[in-house]
Amino acid sequence: MTDNSRQAGATSAAVAGCVILVPGGGPGGGSVEPECEETLAQLSRRGYEVRRGGGEAVRCRMATEALRDGFHELVWIGPHVLFDPDDVDKLRARGLPIVCGLYPTASGREFACRFPLDLQTIALGQEGGLLELLSSGLGFAYTHRVVFDTLRRELQLPECPIESELAAPSAAGARSSVVPYFQPLIVGGSGPPRYLGEEYAFCERARRSGFKVMADATIRLSVIGKSRFSWEDVGVRRERLATYYYRPGFGGNAPVNAPPQAPTAPAAPALPGSTNRDSQHPDRNRLRPAPGPLPSGFPQMKAYAVTYEKNLPSMELTAADFRESDWGDELQIFTQPTDWPISFDSASRNYRRALEAAAQSGCDYALIIEDDVRVCRSLRRNLMALPLIQRDQCDFLSLYIPDVIQSPWERQEPHLGYRLAKSLYSGPNDRWEKFRLWGSQGCVLSRRFIVAALERWDALREGIDSRLISVCSQLQLPMWYTSPCLVEHAPLRSAFASPPAHAPDYQRDFQLVVQSGFQPPEEIPGWFSLSEGQLLYQTAKDREVLELGTCKGRSTVCLAQSARSVVSVDLFDQDEAAQWVARFGLTDRVEFRQGDVEAVTRQLSGSRFDLVFIDTEHDEASVTRDMRCALP
Repeated sequence: MTDNSRQAGATSAAVAGCVILVPGGGPGGGSVEPECEETLAQLSRRGYEVRRGGGEAVRCRMATEALRDGFHELVWIGPHVLFDPDDVDKLRARGLPIVCGLYPTASGREFACRFPLDLQTIALGQEGGLLELLSSGLGFAYTHRVVFDTLRRELQLPECPIESELAAPSAAGARSSVVPYFQPLIVGGSGPPRYLGEEYAFCERARRSGFKVMADATIRLSVIGKSRFSWEDVGVRRERLATYYYRPGFGGNAPVNAPPQAPTAPAAPALPGSTNRDSQHPDRNRLRPAPGPLPSGFPQMKAYAVTYEKNLPSMELTAADFRESDWGDELQIFTQPTDWPISFDSASRNYRRALEAAAQSGCDYALIIEDDVRVCRSLRRNLMALPLIQRDQCDFLSLYIPDVIQSPWERQEPHLGYRLAKSLYSGPNDRWEKFRLWGSQGCVLSRRFIVAALERWDALREGIDSRLISVCSQLQLPMWYTSPCLVEHAPLRSAFASPPAHAPDYQRDFQLVVQSGFQPPEEIPGWFSLSEGQLLYQTAKDREVLELGTCKGRSTVCLAQSARSVVSVDLFDQDEAAQWVARFGLTDRVEFRQGDVEAVTRQLSGSRFDLVFIDTEHDEASVTRDMRCALP
């Protein structure tokens, strides 16, 4: 076999699981621009399968057929979008479930996407990077199978026949059926209802299901409309620049091309673990960047309490009880102003004051209690021993749940001192059911959560419980609770007719001792399920393990907890996985090797392993290749 033949074979294998889809570029859908057609031909010569389509429900049809044919990566290209073929590989290499390029609309007056409202300035080109969008056109976009599988499962999308074909099946007698991934949507909000066309509706469904719509602002795209438009045309500039700065809030009249000025106000303290490293995954907590080393002295915790004048006797008892605990620091009490009426709205306004104080303090976590509770004697010790807190793995942690709630748990980890609430929805990924999960008598909130809650607080309704749950719902955050409850409800009286509820398992003298056993990889991004993690933990016990495919370290952490050692190999950066391994205290058991599987396994030829775990690309060619590399 010649070197050229080997290279061609390797290229074909690399693109085997990816298909290029050109909706509107086939029969019944118009023609493809000659420059775009030429680039598509280059992709075909590189081994990519290029499919064109037109007609009714073209995007739904093309996606359904591609997934049915076994493709895992779907790259969408508009017939009037001009691009560099290398940028297709660049999108794929990002390793994101959804990532697109930025390009103007056919009019050239705006970008074919919706930017977040708080986005000030975007750098496009050499100084660009990844940024999150609210939605985007899919004229140059990468989507992974996991997005479609998740939408179909969580939104219960049916497979539907095409109405126009029911009476007129194809010559072969087959009738097409599609899954309505791209069905248009009507969405509400603070303003009037909005109509979302196919591409924006797909992005909205993806965001509701926990995916971020990301854009690679380094990729230059142009669009053929009445003329040829690119980035600068949106800002009424014709000169082509190495880096172009666009300010979404100014529409088509962006200021002169210049980087954003430094803010005049001092920046907020950096969040623990924050980093500039771009990283995204479908299971990533929406509040969290990729993890970095935890700062010295982490976590810093402050305590706050909320009350109102008529309940001050209860607050005094709560404060006295709190001082008997091991907290050892001031409890800052916020009393509702006397000219505020006693109401859910006033109580929520007062709670906001505590949130604001916590945000300004710069603490890592804030404990906020109400005025009618008792706390366990070892409160600080128990919280500091909790793995969720130690490793910065939670944003909402309640210390109390009332005994009037039936079957609230999705799962419990009593050996680790916590449990996960069951998410009860009133609509698909829309909102947690009100009054089914309580716990504002005592909450530990991360600074990330506090900042996000303050941004939303005034737009939310009803009382504190409902607002906290709404923030968790909007951000799709897990709701963690301590096991057992570390706070007890002890009301003297209430202006809100609260039911006589108590903690089902409060223990005044409880002290958490973390027990041995499997520790779930909470908050580590990945598709790897908890049961699969438990299986790896059991299988790897006392073994030398070779892991092919690190990703963000979710499976690595499961393996390393019980294995003697783990060598983990991945083509892409393994820094995030290394950070998680460090947080679990497993650094001495894991060796990371970055590089191509074939090259790295050749370097390991003198090593022997008791277990090889393969989780790289899932297409047949890649799995076969990796098994061949691992078996020696």
